[in-house]
Amino acid sequence: MGHELTIGATECPKCLAELKAKATPKKSESTNNGKTWLLLSLVGLVVVAVSAVIVVMVFVGTSPQKSASKHGGKTTTTIPAVIHESPMRAASAITQLLNMAGQDRRQLTSALGVVQAAVDAGYCSYETSAAVQQIVSVTNNRTYLIRHLRRVDVSAIRGGAVVKSELLRSWLLSRQIDQDLATWGSVELENSCSINDGNVPAYMMTLPLDSQSTLLKQELVNRWDAIAPQYGQPSSWTSSDI
Repeated sequence: MGHELTIGATECPKCLAELKAKATPKKSESTNNGKTWLLLSLVGLVVVAVSAVIVVMVFVGTSPQKSASKHGGKTTTTIPAVIHESPMRAASAITQLLNMAGQDRRQLTSALGVVQAAVDAGYCSYETSAAVQQIVSVTNNRTYLIRHLRRVDVSAIRGGAVVKSELLRSWLLSRQIDQDLATWGSVELENSCSINDGNVPAYMMTLPLDSQSTLLKQELVNRWDAIAPQYGQPSSWTSSDI
């Protein structure tokens, strides 16, 4: 039959190549699939890491932020209510407060003299108003002394607790007297210094308190005079000094 064609592997190279391509997976597709899987794995790891960071921030970082927000984002330091000092420094602190009280006492005495002279004369002078303001200033200073005395730690001083208690009581009483005297001076100013002392209730209230204050201060200075030299501090105080 001379012209019959037989198609075989060796007779059709193109067909052979096509058959191999269909039987064998494409290398590029396999490679792309591997890259896609790796990318998805990396994305998963990133998501897990970010989630872990968020959890840490929530459970660790939130409390300090809330605490900071309460203080305006600033670190605050609690100031102790009591100043702890060595015995020498504590004794020196008491001496300084006593000296300040002595200065106030001298200014108070001078101011009271001015107001009383105006009342005795029956009219206020230009100095009377300044004297009343001085009495008010002394009253405010007394509050300052009381506040600082409360902050001095006298536990290391022999008998220090008793001294502090007596001094505090006497100054609290003195402040009440000073306030009443300031009221008395204001009343006299409003009435041209024409009212007798006995007719001003605030003035009359100072009389019994003054004797109590003097007694307390005398007991205090007697006690402190025996203690102060042990810590290098001056003694020989009097009730009128404080």
